[in-house]
Amino acid sequence: MSWCDKLASTPSAGFRLTPSFIPSSATLANLTEMFNGLCTDEKPTFNIELMDPFALAFNTEPGYRYSADPMSAAVSFNHRMRAVPTSGGPPVMELISKPAPYTSLLGEVNRRLAEFVKLLPVQKGRAITRVGIVSTTNVDFDDAPPGIQEILNIIPRPLGGDFHFMNSSIGTIIKSTSHYVDRCTHSMSVPEDKSGMINLNFDWQRTFNNPVIIAGNEIDRILREAENSALAYFEKLAEGGLSDGSNG
Repeated sequence: MSWCDKLASTPSAGFRLTPSFIPSSATLANLTEMFNGLCTDEKPTFNIELMDPFALAFNTEPGYRYSADPMSAAVSFNHRMRAVPTSGGPPVMELISKPAPYTSLLGEVNRRLAEFVKLLPVQKGRAITRVGIVSTTNVDFDDAPPGIQEILNIIPRPLGGDFHFMNSSIGTIIKSTSHYVDRCTHSMSVPEDKSGMINLNFDWQRTFNNPVIIAGNEIDRILREAENSALAYFEKLAEGGLSDGSNG
């Protein structure tokens, strides 16, 4: 089992696109079939969060959030709750999204992202410039993977003592080829209250040296390769296997 699965991480995935100012009304029209599939006999199971002239975002009850604007498209997963009335007492919170391992959720996020992008209005020549995959985790220090504990132990050493809180963001180049450059931004937040959780956010990105024209088979290929590469990097990071100088 991967560290992302063990730690109940949550995923996000998205594309950076060449600019295209398509009205959100046109985007909504193309998503009609998707919205119809997000309804029960009683009501819609989604809600529109944002609708600007050129930007759109909506949430679904299973916990998936979709967004599109002139330069990006993304899908993320977060657990969703609802208040359930009780007889003679205060409401209780109920989880309405379904817990699942990170790797399963990421596969579903990528499937939904591919479906979403294929439904967006596309102007001729529009292309993908970057693909990104994010892992977000809240964890106790003692439960953090060995590679993360090593980083948190090393950071305060030059300062002459242990830290009582920390907010850190470090970006590194992982791999560079003639076709793309892989990077990751590692954001870590340690609260002053030791009973609080450490927040870990790892934002893996692949930037293409030459933008890839949007097409159904290219979307699937890019996401499949990004998923494999990002998961391999997250796992190596968690295990502490990056100190040998080999990230690829």
